Amino acid sequence: MGRGRKPSRGGSRRFTDIETLKQQSRELERQSARSEESDEDSPSKGASAGDKSRSNPSAPPTNALQQKNKKINDLTLESLEITDPKRGLNRKEREELAKQEAKKKYQALTAAGKTDEAKADLARLAIIRAQREEAAKKRELEQKAKEAAAKAKAEARKKAQSNKI
Repeated sequence: MGRGRKPSRGGSRRFTDIETLKQQSRELERQSARSEESDEDSPSKGASAGDKSRSNPSAPPTNALQQKNKKINDLTLESLEITDPKRGLNRKEREELAKQEAKKKYQALTAAGKTDEAKADLARLAIIRAQREEAAKKRELEQKAKEAAAKAKAEARKKAQSNKI
């Protein structure tokens, strides 16, 4: 007999839509504005007996607990307060940067024709150009020879026709 379907682990994932997120952020802004107003109204910043909004005076304010997530594109070296860009990178990132720099340098040298590979390519191209020029000259000579043969044949026909008459 079948045991039936087993329950899946973790359950289904639930995602909040954009409207709900916007509404939650507006509510947080309102709450932070209210807490700022109440802080401005109170003469001292310490906890008073009548202050029931915060039960633990040494706890950070509620808006400090809720940090907003930042996108990776928004983060820059200046925002991370890193002065030396190489110091803030790990070994893999440094190796990747070095690899990219070496690749750019090699491409520049290849474009200038200074690498062994570029020299070999240029020599190969020179040989190919010379072969093509020779082939073009040969074709041209063959075509001239054909035209000369055709002219000679045509003249021979004219002579043969003129002799018959």
